Amino acid sequence: MKKRIFWKLIISFVCIIVFSIVTGVVIHSYIYHVLEKEIVQSNASSLKQLSLQFDSKVENAAIFFLSLSSDPNIIKYIREDFIGGVDITHIYNTFKILKTKKSADAADLFIYYLNSDRVVSSARMALVSELYFTAYYRASEFSYDDFKKYFGHAHVMSVKSFGSPYDIAILQSFPLNNLKNPNAFAVYKLDKLAMVEMLNNARYCDDAVVIILNREGEIVATTDIEYRLISHIDVNQLKDTANYFRKTINGMEYIFQAVRSDYSGCTFISIVPANLFWTKLDSIQSYSLLAGCIYILFGILMSILLSYRNYTPILTLVKDIRNKSINVPPYVFHNEIDYIRSIMNTAINERDQYKISRQRELILQAVQGIYPKSKNIFDEFKMLGIELLSDYFTVMILHVDSWGSNSVSENYRYGPSQLFNPIIKDALDTHYIGKYQIFTVSTDNNTCICVINLSEKYFENALEICHGIQHSLKVQMETICTIAYSSAHKGWEGLSKAMKEAGTALQYRIIYGAGSIVSYDELIEESEISYNFEALETIERLICMSIVMGNPSPKDVIQQIKNELFNGDIHSPEECKYYFYDMNKLLKKVADKLGLNKEVLYVLSFCETLPQFDAQLISILNKFRQLYMENNLQQENYQKEKDLCDQIIEFINQNYSNPNLCVSEIGKNFNLASSYYLSRRFKNVTGVSIFDFLTKVRIEKAKELLLQTDDSIEKIAEAVGFVSSAALIRVFKKMENVTPGTYRQIYKRI
Repeated sequence: MKKRIFWKLIISFVCIIVFSIVTGVVIHSYIYHVLEKEIVQSNASSLKQLSLQFDSKVENAAIFFLSLSSDPNIIKYIREDFIGGVDITHIYNTFKILKTKKSADAADLFIYYLNSDRVVSSARMALVSELYFTAYYRASEFSYDDFKKYFGHAHVMSVKSFGSPYDIAILQSFPLNNLKNPNAFAVYKLDKLAMVEMLNNARYCDDAVVIILNREGEIVATTDIEYRLISHIDVNQLKDTANYFRKTINGMEYIFQAVRSDYSGCTFISIVPANLFWTKLDSIQSYSLLAGCIYILFGILMSILLSYRNYTPILTLVKDIRNKSINVPPYVFHNEIDYIRSIMNTAINERDQYKISRQRELILQAVQGIYPKSKNIFDEFKMLGIELLSDYFTVMILHVDSWGSNSVSENYRYGPSQLFNPIIKDALDTHYIGKYQIFTVSTDNNTCICVINLSEKYFENALEICHGIQHSLKVQMETICTIAYSSAHKGWEGLSKAMKEAGTALQYRIIYGAGSIVSYDELIEESEISYNFEALETIERLICMSIVMGNPSPKDVIQQIKNELFNGDIHSPEECKYYFYDMNKLLKKVADKLGLNKEVLYVLSFCETLPQFDAQLISILNKFRQLYMENNLQQENYQKEKDLCDQIIEFINQNYSNPNLCVSEIGKNFNLASSYYLSRRFKNVTGVSIFDFLTKVRIEKAKELLLQTDDSIEKIAEAVGFVSSAALIRVFKKMENVTPGTYRQIYKRI
């Protein structure tokens, strides 16, 4: 055994020396490509940083334009210029406003009034356009016709060059609600020195060139002032190439890279000489050879030292194993290999258990976006004994809504994956054509994550597979579950993305209800939450009417509530949560107002889904109606009150145009002297006072006349019963948050 160990050591270290030499040759042959990739990545990072810096300046310009659009004085001056021109007072006021809005990275801010052909600047004199161009841009590289051409058509955050490679301006047409026919243009000029510094910092080296193109493909800034390389740029080739491409210009090879900003619409191009790679290669080659020599000498030294070692380490190893291990076979002298083999078998069994644990840990971390630094997903899974079919994955989340029996729940309480694993395999075998393998991990007592490794890109018949899983659970174990699944994605990032998609889809269980199947691809992505918080008061009155008057019915009330809050149906889990919270709050408020028992509302706190919540809501409204009717012992008086309110409503609809119509006049018409008593009776039935109802009718009629006629505000005020136009304007603005004139401008155009 001693000789075998000796020769094995010698052969091992000879192989190490050979491997060192081969490795050095391979490293030297690929060093150029490694350096090229490094420089390209570094240059791409610089371009991305330049894009972010430029986008921040464009964002500042957008903030400036937004502040102008919300400034009533600026809008007023633009409107007056369109009608008849602006006077010197308006010009001076515009100058003061621009002065206050000027930021650190802006060289100048100015507004060009189209009708009066005048430029008002925050840093220069206010002149007509030709004089302004002659005074400040005559020495630049563009003509007055080019200057005027910028204001000949509409602009939406347009990036333009103002006469020199570093002189950049951002243009915006005004007003924002009429971009097709602008009345004025706002210009946000960037600081020239800051642009020079930003472009120079983005260059990889002194010989590199950085170019910025706007969305129209025009050059707005460049460090290539002499235009030596710009004429050789092929924009289409930059678009078609994913990372970069090489091109020889005048006998020298260059690398072209481009980064496009979706925010500003600009393209940032870098041109770097390829000979930079060879400059770095010389120094790296020297260090590589030195490291190789040291490595070989170290290997030879270790071979000599270890080859002359005696048999003592093996004996020491055996003694340590006997002293520190348990449940091991008895030691036999000169049979150390068999002894160590038995120890290894025990260790392998423990390793297999550890590998299963590591597989589960890897799956959980990967779906959470935590994965090894190595980008080779096949190697990482192979290290844990898993041979992937491909690097395409889809994620399915199964959530148990109700267990069929206590025995089923108890058996799989700590591992529902044991329940789902065979059922998922049966469904895939039945409905999926390609090859697959699955990894199931339980996250809690009712939820299981199933990662499916596909042999191809598309996850076909996904809906049939989910139906098959649900059918098997329901028939075999009387268990109901919700299934959410993602589309197929590639690699580590794709696995994490698939988990996020499945998790997002599972959130829609609150909308679709228990036992549903939710596909992420079929979800409607809403850009923002559509929730009308201002409708809560109207909904409160609607609920009161349903409880007090019995009309509309609870089912109709729920539909009308959704129409008020969401303009139809609920589309996102966030909207559903708002709906749950506000309905619970409103029902408590209505119960307090009507003196009803709020204990019936506790069931709403246990509702997990929208169908369940709506069903309980209908039941609660019916109970409230019943409680209200039981509390109201005088049914005949109630009907009289309702009939009286109907007569008052009809009377108001017929006489709202009478400016003298008020609560006391209505009371006299119905032979009731106390106007307060009459209004309180009316509010108890309808939820609103007579005065508020009369005001609402007049405002609604005024809105109809504003949109359907061209009558003046005074005439409309008289037609709907207001004593003056000022009274109409005051009440209209209080209720609609806009004046009648603004309301007509906004909605009549629509």
